[in-house]
Amino acid sequence: MDVTLRFRAFQLATHYWEARWIEEMQINLEKSYKDGFTRDKKTRRWRRYAKITPCFVSTLYKTPDFFSAYEGSVTPIRNLIDLLVIDEAGQVAPEIAGATFAMARCAVIVGDEAQIQPVSTSLISVDRANLTHYGLLDPSWAARESELFVEKSGMAASRGSVLRIAQRASAYQYEDYELRGMFLRDHFRCQPQIMDYFNNLSYDGILRAVNPRFADIQVAPELPFMGYARITNSKAEKVGGSRVNRIEARTIIEWLLHSQALIDWLHNSMAAQKLRKRFASPELNLSQVIGIVTPFKQQANIIKSLLKQTGKTALQNIKVGTVHTFQGGEQPIIIFSPVYDTPSSSYFFDRDKSMLNVAVSRAQESFLVFGSMAIFRPKEHGKPSEQLASLLFKYPQNELSNIPIIK
Repeated sequence: MDVTLRFRAFQLATHYWEARWIEEMQINLEKSYKDGFTRDKKTRRWRRYAKITPCFVSTLYKTPDFFSAYEGSVTPIRNLIDLLVIDEAGQVAPEIAGATFAMARCAVIVGDEAQIQPVSTSLISVDRANLTHYGLLDPSWAARESELFVEKSGMAASRGSVLRIAQRASAYQYEDYELRGMFLRDHFRCQPQIMDYFNNLSYDGILRAVNPRFADIQVAPELPFMGYARITNSKAEKVGGSRVNRIEARTIIEWLLHSQALIDWLHNSMAAQKLRKRFASPELNLSQVIGIVTPFKQQANIIKSLLKQTGKTALQNIKVGTVHTFQGGEQPIIIFSPVYDTPSSSYFFDRDKSMLNVAVSRAQESFLVFGSMAIFRPKEHGKPSEQLASLLFKYPQNELSNIPIIK
């Protein structure tokens, strides 16, 4: 029905409402009608717009302004939005979305609890005090009890999210998953060997890969699905509150310029053939297939600068960003620049599972780590980086050869 009857019905409905818009505009012109900022006129304007484009896209910061009226003072127009859809809701702090919810009749909340959480400067002690003051928290609870309540409620400014609130309110629950809500189990983006990492790390192994190519990683005539480039002279530096590794950055650039493995992948792989069809081009631009992710903003800035210095448009347009800025993105090949050069028990990307979950899941065909391999110590059920190391070192073929040596 979705590709036959429903699609035809949608086309007919679209043209029906276009005709209604023309009819209304004709009446408005005949009567010299003028829009205003009162509740009635603002409501009428948005309903007129919806006859042409029923879906409006906005940030949660601006939506309350759009759907407010002025009648002596600015007041929200409650229930004007028929359906509110919030994407990436796991990144949305509850206090940011509260005003928009008041303007909607119902909502669909979409997001991933296992990915990057909202960045907050609030303290949980302030949340506890506010919740107690307004009678939402039992003052007799011990500190740990109240802290657990704040964490699970999802409504706290210090560690809440719109997604967590929606999960608590949902009447649905996937049978094998602890969190409530509808669970999208089928995974289309990544090759199964890539998906295995974040599936076991963050989703209790219940994702199902729906990708047509199940090539054996040991005999694949292209880049490995989970690979690494060993940089033995990697050197990390602190820059302000961030970190950089210039040798790591320069090695990535040189590899992009001269890698035979990358050239072979661009010419011979099934994934590249599909991309050429999608872009209707006999040649692929590197910016169409490469993304570079790092935990540190200063490292991303250095890589961008070095790409610009090459003078090659294909390299200058490669997407580079931190794990936080890359969430929601994807590329066939993702290069991960970890920056650290010596073993430690407190890597930034090991603080919670979400960092490496997001980094690895950006890759559709190949995830490649460029850095000091001394920082990755294999352990099947250890920290996120240790679980990643177990997959990186699983096959000898996962190590990239002919890596340029930068001094």
